[in-house]
Amino acid sequence: MLLELDLQALGVSSLPPTCENLPALQSMAQAIGCLYVLEGATLGGRIIAKHIEKILGLGPQNGCAFFHSYGRDVGSMWRSFGALVMAYASESGTEEIIVLSACETFKKLRSWLLKDDV
Repeated sequence: MLLELDLQALGVSSLPPTCENLPALQSMAQAIGCLYVLEGATLGGRIIAKHIEKILGLGPQNGCAFFHSYGRDVGSMWRSFGALVMAYASESGTEEIIVLSACETFKKLRSWLLKDDV
């Protein structure tokens, strides 16, 4: 949603292709591994947002909302999510599944971004 708003603000009329080759998520542990990657990207988004604002003057209201995600709450949201992941992994004994799913998610996203056939 935020990415679509940014693209509209920047005058982009058609959306780029979505990632179709997604990892299989057949369990809660696999979903958590995938979410770990996606939520972790919010931390990098803070760095990207600062750079984009400095270089292009774009902020959350004019084309850079996606990289601002949770705004000032990014750190606390990440810590809360991390605590939930650790608790679930510890209680369910699914640490390895979570890590493998996160790795698979990184692999699929990399392949999509680089247009590789992985």
